[in-house]
Amino acid sequence: MKWPRLTELGKKDWKRQRGGSVKKPKSCRLEEEIEAARLKAKEEMMRGIQVAKEMAQKTLSEQKSQYEERIGRS
Repeated sequence: MKWPRLTELGKKDWKRQRGGSVKKPKSCRLEEEIEAARLKAKEEMMRGIQVAKEMAQKTLSEQKSQYEERIGRS
């Protein structure tokens, strides 16, 4: 059997034609899953930092307002 040229078929079709697997090796899938989990954890951490930052800004703003009120009364 003569194999078709890679340019004639897509890479996946060529692999199927040869009888090879189109699926990624297990190690590649695991690495992708680990990377996805790492990115998700990083996003969650960044959201937590953003919430803490907003809370700190609110607290400082309230303290500033209270301070300015005390100065204005004096």
